[in-house]
Amino acid sequence: MDRLIDKTKVTYLKWLPESESLFLASHASGHLYLYNVSHPCASAPPQYSLLKQGEGFAVYAAKSKAPRNPLAKWAVGEGPLNEFAFSPDGRHLACVSQDGCLRVFHFDSMLLRGLMKSYFGGLLCVCWSPDGRYVVTGGEDDLVTVWSFTEGRVVARGHGHKSWVNAVAFDPYTTRAEEAAAAGGDGERSGEEEEEPEAGGPGSGGGAPLSPLPKAGPITYRFGSAGQDTQFCL
Repeated sequence: MDRLIDKTKVTYLKWLPESESLFLASHASGHLYLYNVSHPCASAPPQYSLLKQGEGFAVYAAKSKAPRNPLAKWAVGEGPLNEFAFSPDGRHLACVSQDGCLRVFHFDSMLLRGLMKSYFGGLLCVCWSPDGRYVVTGGEDDLVTVWSFTEGRVVARGHGHKSWVNAVAFDPYTTRAEEAAAAGGDGERSGEEEEEPEAGGPGSGGGAPLSPLPKAGPITYRFGSAGQDTQFCL
């Protein structure tokens, strides 16, 4: 990556699912860039044309006669884009920003599918449940928030940390939708006992969130979080 593209620090990097050449990199500028490892970077600051725009985001295509990096630029929210994650099926991209918003996009169509606001402060980390039904976030409100992608609302907030939450991760070995369905739905959902009103409605321009999986019986979910208070919560 070249400072001609963005002079701010890189905050996160991730390969596109099932791709050997494409990856995304986010910056403290709030921009997200799509790169191809087989293409060179431009020798001058890149020029862009607007592809799509919506509430709190815009997507631009790089203007170049020959293949050059970056291929595209996303402007997401206000302030740094701290982390992002692809859904298990690779179709959706969840981004968390310093403006306190979780935004979920359909990656190919570049449409906003969902939006959630933190209790207060920036959101620092994000992770999808293995079945793609839930997104968990952590941030400067010292909370872990569980947002339902299928319902477009907050379903639980986890208390326990005494400082910012820096990392969240679902346990893929205890969250097994297919096993719960085969067993007749004897499991239970952990971490969802307390429902709270939605902190931010579904995003405009993308319609209501679409369910990635058909409804099955109850499923047990487990996730961990780590914070600046040196605590790990499960």
